Amino acid sequence: MDLKRDGIRYHATVWVKCDNGSYNYKEGKTTDLGSNGWIQVRKKASHTNPFVSEKAGYKDFGRVK
Repeated sequence: MDLKRDGIRYHATVWVKCDNGSYNYKEGKTTDLGSNGWIQVRKKASHTNPFVSEKAGYKDFGRVK
């Protein structure tokens, strides 16, 4: 998500992993300022295993040239 207009765009892969092992990801580029430019991925929590937490993060973050 860009917080200021500086003409720089970014790309990243955003991922989420559920406690039952299912996985979802989305690759994208920031397209606008603030929440309009988010790269989002969503997945419902299964709550099948109370000892394993849901995880989320990003990888391959970089500047678009």
